[in-house]
Amino acid sequence: MPIVSKYPNEIVTLDLLGPYPASRPERYKFILVISDHFTKWCELIPLRKASAQAIANVFFDNYIARYGAPISLISDNGPQFISDVFEHLSHRLDIKHMKTVTYRPQANLTERVNRNLVQMIAFFVEENHENWDQFLHEFAFALHTAVNETTNKTPAELFWG
Repeated sequence: MPIVSKYPNEIVTLDLLGPYPASRPERYKFILVISDHFTKWCELIPLRKASAQAIANVFFDNYIARYGAPISLISDNGPQFISDVFEHLSHRLDIKHMKTVTYRPQANLTERVNRNLVQMIAFFVEENHENWDQFLHEFAFALHTAVNETTNKTPAELFWG
């Protein structure tokens, strides 16, 4: 059964990409992808570590502090997302945390964003692949301003009105 959202920030999805070769000079190895299910708006956040605490901190600082806590959060069953840290964050902010089954990643919108992002990284990043983190803002801009085939609008139009 498909997951349907009716308004922005109702359902947010999280996923982790990586590890990538450590970027220079920042030494990032992962990307946290946060996507709004309704608008398809995404945030791309580089991480040095893929720990539950690091992910929870950047999710709060880079998403919740800006846009507010979503009603529901969808993630896969990765150890970072099924941790006590995420349980505590979800409980404290009254977020319903749903986990997708590992064999059905298409239930998580972020997995689709990831496919596009991986293609962008492969196409635009220099051969040494040590500067991929420097392009995340440009990649996010491209994703925010591309017309979505499902909504026929850009994520920016739907997210910001």
